[in-house]
Amino acid sequence: MASAFHLRPAEEKDLARVLQLETGVCTWPWTQKQFESELVQPHSHFLVVEKKSTSIVVGYAVFWMMYDECQMINLVVDSDYRGLSIAKWLIRRGMWIAFQSNLEKLTLEVRKSNIPALFLYQNLGFVTLGIRKGMYRDGEDAYFMEVLLRV
Repeated sequence: MASAFHLRPAEEKDLARVLQLETGVCTWPWTQKQFESELVQPHSHFLVVEKKSTSIVVGYAVFWMMYDECQMINLVVDSDYRGLSIAKWLIRRGMWIAFQSNLEKLTLEVRKSNIPALFLYQNLGFVTLGIRKGMYRDGEDAYFMEVLLRV
């Protein structure tokens, strides 16, 4: 997979495609201003995966590194590229950056109905710590999950 794709920090030039992906899958998508902010915030690590042959962004993730933990706050992979371990690659890179920054854990929230994501997170070692009632605007609950980076 790595031979066909490139994982790197996001840049301003990526935002149009990131917004296209975001609005294609998210009920309440982030705005351009929100993504622009992530490019400059010192606590934010905004990563993209692009297809080498076309330089088209096919996935992205945003991680916040604060205090003793890393929180994954956004992750999207183009539906045409799902099943290729792109999400796993992005999460593992976030875990590696957090580990290198001496952080203790990576946390995230995920919709209770997002079974593929739950399966992925569990396979990466995440455990469910609780439920965030009504986390999403439509009232759906979220699982709060974490993986320890230092044992």
